[in-house]
Amino acid sequence: MNQTEYILRGLSGGQLQQLAASLLPRLNYEWDELIHSGNVEGTSQTRKGTPDIWKKTKKGNFIYIQVTADARQGKMLEDLEKSIKKLMMDDVLENALCIAFVSSERQPEEVIKCEKLCEENSIQFKLITNNSIARSLDQKNNQDLRQKYLGIARDEGLNVNVVMAIKNNLYIPLIEELKILELVCRENDLFKKIKIDFILEIIENQHNHRIPNNFLCELIELKNLVELFNVPNIYNISGDIIIKFFIKGFENLYGQIIEGEIPIYYDDELIYYEKVYPEEYELIKLIAYDEILISGALKEQDDFCEYDGELYNKSLLTMFEFALADRNKKYSPKRISNGEMNLPPEYYIASYEDFIDLFYQDKRIKEKQNTLKSIISLNKKLIELVDRKLLDIFEKYENV
Repeated sequence: MNQTEYILRGLSGGQLQQLAASLLPRLNYEWDELIHSGNVEGTSQTRKGTPDIWKKTKKGNFIYIQVTADARQGKMLEDLEKSIKKLMMDDVLENALCIAFVSSERQPEEVIKCEKLCEENSIQFKLITNNSIARSLDQKNNQDLRQKYLGIARDEGLNVNVVMAIKNNLYIPLIEELKILELVCRENDLFKKIKIDFILEIIENQHNHRIPNNFLCELIELKNLVELFNVPNIYNISGDIIIKFFIKGFENLYGQIIEGEIPIYYDDELIYYEKVYPEEYELIKLIAYDEILISGALKEQDDFCEYDGELYNKSLLTMFEFALADRNKKYSPKRISNGEMNLPPEYYIASYEDFIDLFYQDKRIKEKQNTLKSIISLNKKLIELVDRKLLDIFEKYENV
């Protein structure tokens, strides 16, 4: 047991709560803005109540933190039971997280009971014990808290071996992933999902990485941008565009057609009449989201066939022919065009507009492109930051 672990065990409940409220946001950025309800303002005393510290996340889920300085066997389980009971009473149990922040090490039997209790109630359980708290406080970026709450002065300097470990385990893998991201973004492939596994590992397990706050904030922003980029489904967007494209071309060729009306009832009472649109509109919806055909229409722009001296995209023709073909229709009559038509209908509709232009004019695609530009800009900044850090380490510890 080192000095930090030893002094930590002697903190009162109020002192431990104050430490928890300061340290937890540094261990996980999602644990910021905690509400310290168990503390008596201006003192190190505590008031009875459950939980000691809590927070409602942006997703509406609750985090309950029970801080336990009492090393008695069963005390942690008792506090956890109170938290779960309170969550149930307030009807906020779903997707909750219960954190046990304890200044001692707990027996395996009690830990297992806590884990089982949380599993039975479908909530998460996180145990933070004396050893993990002490290790976090001994890290350079948390030594201000160690000095404030435990009275242990900051370390004078970093051991060269520690610096090299940080370099090899943090900064080298980080800059490698950032450079891979740079290459991926350069491809400008809106279909591809961007992966930043090591960056996510840094953010999710901050207590394992000695990373300055300015780096962490930038990495969190990059994570958010990547999530924003990955969310829109290009195939769904493309399918939506193809359906609108087809309907416009169809109406230009045959006019606006209403096949009839069907009555809509609710509890045997007629509510309204719903218009029946051409069967072709339903058929195009069946094929417009086909990923292979969409890839042919967008990625393989050389996938063309010639008709009467003009080039047409094969994938679009396949979709439109499917929607128009009599073999696929059950009820619709033979269509008569508005005027003279020298092309098969699928060719006529395909020539009505430029699908590539429609795709890149779509608001969702423009937003995805702008997000990619933001990722490229921030990624460049991060590469420069990490590169400067590596140069600083080299000049201070490696240059001979």
